[in-house]
Amino acid sequence: MKLLVLIIALLYVNVQLRSQNFTVHGDAFGVPILSGSCTTADTCFTLTPDSNFQEGSVFHPDLFNLNHFFDGVFCLNFGSKDNGADGIAFVLKDTGTANIGITGGGIGYESISPSVAIEFDTYANTAPYNDIPFDHTALSINGVLSSHQVGPILMSATAPDVEDGNIHFVRITWNPRNTTLSMYFDGVLRFSYQQDIKNTVFGGNSNVQWGFTSSTGGATNLQQVCFPSLKLNIGPDLTICEGDTVELCFNEAGITEYF
Repeated sequence: MKLLVLIIALLYVNVQLRSQNFTVHGDAFGVPILSGSCTTADTCFTLTPDSNFQEGSVFHPDLFNLNHFFDGVFCLNFGSKDNGADGIAFVLKDTGTANIGITGGGIGYESISPSVAIEFDTYANTAPYNDIPFDHTALSINGVLSSHQVGPILMSATAPDVEDGNIHFVRITWNPRNTTLSMYFDGVLRFSYQQDIKNTVFGGNSNVQWGFTSSTGGATNLQQVCFPSLKLNIGPDLTICEGDTVELCFNEAGITEYF
């Protein structure tokens, strides 16, 4: 059967976001588009103001299907106070779990279970977290921060401190064919984690919630997230046979799906 190879070099899809599409919890609130390099952002939130013992989260109401590929790009601002606290986490979680976990070193996702979280930690906590003394990233399962599945490793490949008041781009991809979750920070791959999270974490449930959590403690920082306009890059890996079809799904928050 003749193969039809779909090659799309670069496709831009602009999608208008509305903040009411997201559910906001705790101390988080919607804000205007952030100044800086995230010029294509449609929707932005302050996850925590620069105050003690704050925590907030933002989740999209549409469930995410882990049977599909996705590619999400987000803009994060970690504030401008070096050694501020505590960071931001990208969280996939079951619909029946809490929307916010433990504050402070828990980065707002500790104790949320079942869940998979990629943390962007800006404070070096001691036991039980055992952080490294630089801004770092890690991957944790079921809100257990004392035993990371990946890391902790430096968040940025070029700088030990990301609390510089600038916008940083985070890209997160999921490939269901090889069950690999990957995180890129400012355009550089920081880690890939291969695990059948649909079955090992979520008990076979492919539909999960996704969003961001954050918290402060005795140390503080302004911590924000923006969801850019959609940018879809489909290359020659997407191949279909004659007579078959492929469905593309465009999620309005910077995540693209295809299967």
